[in-house]
Amino acid sequence: MEKIKSGRVDKFLSERCLLEQPFFRDPEKKVSQLLDEAKTTYGGSVAVAGFQRFAVGETA
Repeated sequence: MEKIKSGRVDKFLSERCLLEQPFFRDPEKKVSQLLDEAKTTYGGSVAVAGFQRFAVGETA
């Protein structure tokens, strides 16, 4: 039962939280992993300043 709860929470977070979503150019990496790589590559702090949400089939 505990594994089912954990799996559902993980799935919910991966769909809703930006840092837990797969990066669109490389779905094998999460956005948080990409930010960590940028921190080591460029040094200093790297943060998400903003984002835009798009959905397929959605009109304005």
